[in-house]
Amino acid sequence: MKKFGRINLSARAMLGLLTLVCAASLIVSYFSSGAGVSIRTAVGAVVVPFQTGVNQVGRALSGVSRERRTVRELTAENVALQAQIDALQERLDLVGTDLAELDRLRKLTGIRDYYSGYETVGASVISTGFANFDYTVMIDKGEADGIRTGQTVLNEDGLVGLVVSVAKNFAVVRTLIDHETNVSAMRPDTLDTCIVEGDENAYRQGYLPVTFIDNDSTIENGIQLVTSHISARFACGIPIGTVTDLRQNADKLSYSARLIPAVDFAHLKNVLVVLSADGEPPIPIERETEAGSEAETAAETETPSAAEGEAQEGGAE
Repeated sequence: MKKFGRINLSARAMLGLLTLVCAASLIVSYFSSGAGVSIRTAVGAVVVPFQTGVNQVGRALSGVSRERRTVRELTAENVALQAQIDALQERLDLVGTDLAELDRLRKLTGIRDYYSGYETVGASVISTGFANFDYTVMIDKGEADGIRTGQTVLNEDGLVGLVVSVAKNFAVVRTLIDHETNVSAMRPDTLDTCIVEGDENAYRQGYLPVTFIDNDSTIENGIQLVTSHISARFACGIPIGTVTDLRQNADKLSYSARLIPAVDFAHLKNVLVVLSADGEPPIPIERETEAGSEAETAAETETPSAAEGEAQEGGAE
């Protein structure tokens, strides 16, 4: 049995065919009014449903076209809005950075007012050398700004370190956590003293060692230590950190402890350099006896072991 192939008519061919049918219907209707009614009825029975279907298809295709156009418009609008959101987020990030910087500068200004008895100059940290046992930072002020070796450096949180090298427009600061740094510290209200030692390995665990705490000392856990008034190098009254893990040594003659540094050395930004500490310190100080002062000054610059004495003779603070 033969199979009949499909007849594929284009839209134009179908339109032409329908036009011819309509024209023929009009002609027949003109010449035969009675037969025309029957023909019109027959033609209407065929054409009207077909036309209705064509109209429905046309409306559907028109709706699809509008939906596609709407999707494209919405996609373009979404891209534009996302670009605006990204731009606003970038501006917010910049504003947040500016506010954080402003907050740091305000704190530094407040600290400068607090240390108004000292002559200071502000500086920015431009690089760090926290590697290969070189725990130093570089600042953007130098000899031209009055910076000299041996000057104390601090920020809004507390003691940063000591200037150890100076050029015309920059200087290098050895930080509190460097192994060559020893600081004479004290409890500010009782003036009981001790020594805070720089130790990179200990700092990686979040603390610094505290030694030379007398048995009758009032230094205890939770107390904030500041630089001592008998310090050989550092300006007096600068916060160093908080005491924790106080314990008696095996000799039963003294105590040791750990100190949580006040300064976040990983995020140093702005600092103050104390050009002159000849003014009054920021805390009231009642001088101890001459003998006690001499003993603590010696402890700040010397170590209990002879093996470490040579290493710290030129570098202990």
